[in-house]
Amino acid sequence: MTDHHRHPHGAFVPEEEDELRLPPELKGRLTKFVLRLQQQQASTNISDDKRDKHQEQRHQQLEQKIQSLEQKCSALEAQAILVSVQQLDLLARGMAWVCSLSVLGLYLYLTGRFTSVVYHLLDDYDDNGDNHWSLVHALWFSLTQGLLRGALWFVPYWYNETTHGALHRRFEVFAIAFLVIARVRLCRWRERMFILVDNDETSDTNQDKKQSIDDDDDDNNNDPLGTAVADTIRANLELIPDDSLLKLDRQLEFWRDRHVQELLIDRTELVDLTRRLIHAATWRSRTNETSSVFQVPKVRFGRTEVQMPIVTCGGMRIQQTWLPENIPLLSPSHNSVLAGDSQRNLKQVVQCCLNLGLNHFETARMYGTSELQFVDALCSLMDEGVIQREDFIFQTKVYPSKTLQEFETSFNATWEHVKKLGYVDLFAFHVVSKESDVDRVLSDEWGGYEFIRQQQAAGHIKHIGFSSHGTAETILRLIDSDQFDYVNLHAHYFGSYHGAGTPVPGSDDRHGNEACVERALELDMGVFQISPFDKGGKLYKPSTKVATAVGHHLTPISFAALHSWKTLGMHTVSVGLARPSDLDEVLEAASLYQDAKAEQYLQQAYTNLEQMAIQSLGEDWYKKGLLKLPSCYDKTTNGVAIGHILWLHNVCKAFGMYEFARDRYANLETAAWDDKKTFEENLDKWASGNSGRGYIAGLNLDEALKDHYNPELAKQKMAEAHEWLQKATEMTVEERKAMGFDEAYSLTVWEDYCGDQTTISAAKVVLQNLSGGWLGINNAKSRADSTKRAASLRGSIRNSLAKTS
Repeated sequence: MTDHHRHPHGAFVPEEEDELRLPPELKGRLTKFVLRLQQQQASTNISDDKRDKHQEQRHQQLEQKIQSLEQKCSALEAQAILVSVQQLDLLARGMAWVCSLSVLGLYLYLTGRFTSVVYHLLDDYDDNGDNHWSLVHALWFSLTQGLLRGALWFVPYWYNETTHGALHRRFEVFAIAFLVIARVRLCRWRERMFILVDNDETSDTNQDKKQSIDDDDDDNNNDPLGTAVADTIRANLELIPDDSLLKLDRQLEFWRDRHVQELLIDRTELVDLTRRLIHAATWRSRTNETSSVFQVPKVRFGRTEVQMPIVTCGGMRIQQTWLPENIPLLSPSHNSVLAGDSQRNLKQVVQCCLNLGLNHFETARMYGTSELQFVDALCSLMDEGVIQREDFIFQTKVYPSKTLQEFETSFNATWEHVKKLGYVDLFAFHVVSKESDVDRVLSDEWGGYEFIRQQQAAGHIKHIGFSSHGTAETILRLIDSDQFDYVNLHAHYFGSYHGAGTPVPGSDDRHGNEACVERALELDMGVFQISPFDKGGKLYKPSTKVATAVGHHLTPISFAALHSWKTLGMHTVSVGLARPSDLDEVLEAASLYQDAKAEQYLQQAYTNLEQMAIQSLGEDWYKKGLLKLPSCYDKTTNGVAIGHILWLHNVCKAFGMYEFARDRYANLETAAWDDKKTFEENLDKWASGNSGRGYIAGLNLDEALKDHYNPELAKQKMAEAHEWLQKATEMTVEERKAMGFDEAYSLTVWEDYCGDQTTISAAKVVLQNLSGGWLGINNAKSRADSTKRAASLRGSIRNSLAKTS
């Protein structure tokens, strides 16, 4: 018996060298089995080869199908484009035919009227003669009229044949252009919608992150103040309107970043800031509580003896449109304006202002439909018995046109609106800025001032003043004439607009309009500040530098208002209100008017801003850079607004106010000028409210800068300002931030009804009125987007509250 090794589990296995002995039958069966296996393996190999070939064939077939589908898709796409072009062509042809037939119909109507007039003239001629009416005369008249009408009706056919349908083709081109522009605008609208949806999702994510900051701080520091900000917002969430909630969120985000990144505000101060902003945002919830309704303080408005609120409701941003009402075919009808959304919004703003004691409303003939809308809103409230005529102060302004007849026509058009109110409390000659304007208003020969005196004697006007965007010299001429009861002018902490960098007569160490304010107060004139939060620095979109320097105890808007009231002694500041929420920051500023701490906050802001300016500009330039400069009315400047350009450079470099400076420089860059005309002729072409031209490379200004302390540095800064601010320069957000030109936050929540003043154009205004608000300027989408963002933010806050609970 063969020896075996025992398997660990007990089985016996043969040695490797042992031969396996099997019975013959079994061995034969195994041999056959092995042969079958080999045959099957061989057939399997053949099958694999066939399968590979089959797969390759299928792959080739799929590629062919894909190519076929691509060709079909290309054909379909080309067909779709062809159909689109054909549809565009058909629609354009239809529009062109409508235009052509309309013109033809108008022409035929006018020819009919013309022939009728000729017929009646001939009839009158016959009546005046000796011939009596007879059948012959009737036939002669009819034949004459028929021939004339036939000749006139032949004109369109003749014109069309000789010009080969040029007019109709022009209509087709116009229609195609209109349709293409509409299609492009639709595509852009869809793109903006996509971006807004994406931004909303991002905003929700960021909001959730912001809501968790305090909670994370609590976990790390065990400090209960971390959740106080969120708790304060949640406790007042239902009282905060949508627009105000968005503004509050943006300001808190800015200061929260200062807390987290730069430690410029501690936790307790952040909570106090939150409470203050919420209080400012919830003023409407307190208007029904008579005992706690805040009333805007009032002061004596100079010799007018009018009790003037320290804040004025300006009417330059709230109207339906900027389009003047005297343009045929384009101007909107009064009924459509007064029945629109903008009028309901304006009436709501007026009602809110009156409830708060802010009862001075200022508008102008130049402000599109503003004058019409304010008068209608105030008359409606009087008819409803809500107010009496003596409960409010109404001010309007009319530009002193070159001829007395033009001026009287403009005033009479204004009076057609205003006579419903009975009288105008404050009338002003509007935008008396250029030297030629001043000469005209002060001239006895013009007669406009005497005409207004007659209106005053008739009881139509109570007090006469003027408004100006001019230089210190031109404004002082008007003030010193002692013919006016009050003045509207620019004098702001960050500069005097067109008065910045212009000389003060009799002084070598001053510039700008502060001297004008002092002189007006000496003569007991009312002093009204124009646009402190827009032309005074675009403070509703403050730069990071300005917001940080002013500090968290004041907003830039509060700082600017307090500077006007407390430091300059001005009586009222005009705020261009476009919606009720624009009152939030204004009322906060007014509430600080009698606050003992306001002076402390103001002085700290002055210190911070002065240090910032000296550090950026150097002490010599800070003190002397804008002194001893000629105005743009001086021939040595060749019309270049040297002081204005250097001022814009200052506010950019020192305070980071890039967007504001660029808006202002655009007016200089587009100023009309023709080198073939005389200096005086070019001055006459300038708009009264925006005089002066921008920097001109290569222009010799040595004579103009001869009295400046550093002419070469002034030239360098002008060239640099032009490089920064010209229209061709586009800076990215990162580039602006690197230069210190970044924005802190925006308090604009939706576009004004009349359009954003920085992007508005004549074309947009015309399109707005031609299309009934569908094209050009249409703020409906902007308002809807704002509501959507506010709802998303409110929902995020509520969700965070539910999670916390």
